[in-house]
Amino acid sequence: MKSILLTFLSILTLSSHAQAQLTGGAVVAEGRDVAEGTVFQIDGIKDGWASFVLAVDRTGKVTSAEIQETNLSSSIDKMQLKKHAMKLKFQPGTHYPKFHNAEVRLTMIKSENPPQEIEIIID
Repeated sequence: MKSILLTFLSILTLSSHAQAQLTGGAVVAEGRDVAEGTVFQIDGIKDGWASFVLAVDRTGKVTSAEIQETNLSSSIDKMQLKKHAMKLKFQPGTHYPKFHNAEVRLTMIKSENPPQEIEIIID
C-alpha cells in the first residue's frame, strides 16, 4: 500500500511540475499545454517575479500580456518580463476558442551577464 501511495505521489508531482508556472485560466482548465522548451525564467539585473494574464489565439501565439502582480519596481525589468511573456507559445488547435486566457508567473534571476540591449514594447 505504501509503495502504491508513493508511486501515485511521485507521478502527481512530476506531472504538475511541467506546468508549475501556469497558475490558472481557461488554458489550464482545458489542459492546453505550452510548447516544448518553454522557459519561465530569464536572466536579468535583479531577482524578481511577475504574474501575467495572457490572451492566446488558436495558433498558440500570445496576443496580449497584462501584468497582474509583481515584486519588481523597475519598469525596465517589468518590460523584460512582458517581452518574454509575449514570446511564449502554446499548443495550437482549431478546437480551442478564438482566444484563450492563461495566468502565468515568470521569474527573473539575477545574472552576471544580463541582457545588454532592452527592447521597449509600446502597446
